[in-house]
Amino acid sequence: MPSLSEYGLEWDVIKSHGIKAIMPNGDESVYSGKYNALVRGDNHSFLGVVGNSYQVIQNSELLALAERIEPLGFNICNGGEFDDGKLVFIQLSGASRQVGSKGDDVVEPYFLLFNGHDGLRSMEGLPTSIRVFCKNSLNMAISDGRRKGMTITIKHTGDIASKIEALYEVVERYYVTRDAFFNTANELASKDVNRDWLQNFWANVYSELYDDIVQDNPNTFTTDSQMRRYMKAKSTMLKWSMTWDREYPIFGANRWIALNSATNWVDHDTQFRGEGKEKRRIHSNLLGINAKNKARMLELALA
Repeated sequence: MPSLSEYGLEWDVIKSHGIKAIMPNGDESVYSGKYNALVRGDNHSFLGVVGNSYQVIQNSELLALAERIEPLGFNICNGGEFDDGKLVFIQLSGASRQVGSKGDDVVEPYFLLFNGHDGLRSMEGLPTSIRVFCKNSLNMAISDGRRKGMTITIKHTGDIASKIEALYEVVERYYVTRDAFFNTANELASKDVNRDWLQNFWANVYSELYDDIVQDNPNTFTTDSQMRRYMKAKSTMLKWSMTWDREYPIFGANRWIALNSATNWVDHDTQFRGEGKEKRRIHSNLLGINAKNKARMLELALA
């Protein structure tokens, strides 16, 4: 069985009894019993500030929940932390499926459990997927999954045990969500497209999510800034086109491949700089702005 040490999660979160603030002059301090510090147990790094009603959900509890879910058709396959432990996750994999009738386009469904230790983020369960051919990830709950009850949020207050039990409702819904996602993917794969539709789709995606200058006529530009933005847009869409040219002979010229040509760039080519950039990329692809943008791309492909 997987262990917390495999994923760097073999530590607890400590909730302090009150909190003391040192004043700017260094000679005075202020104590409050209404607020408490969350501290990482292994290295005593500061994670966040919470009220008295806040209840910690430990990494060991998250792993125990994942182990209880496994017999329902999953395998624990990954885990880790972001932002020095302020957000942790455990990922479970399900049985893979093929999308479309051409080639070997396999998508692996996953169920993601993640938990905040910063006092701001709740614990959530989220269905997601990874396309084997290019390692693209896509939230199976699409953009309005929370409204449809496809994910569940567990706040760190109240009866935590009962709330965790309620997570099984989401696991049961997972199969409905999974089937709906693959039905959507196959619907996109069944719709052939021509070059005009493709260029319009990509232009609309880039215009809505990144910069609407791509819709403008460059002959009307009056500044270098406009031209740089336009060239950046065209360079990005050229990358989408290169992915399309590589994949459509294998899987067909359809909306599913058009979508994945764009999401491939989102997952692998969007820029993250500085220390920890790969972890920040993974976080964004699964939970952040990249995940939201990919969900919107899917909606536009269905339109």
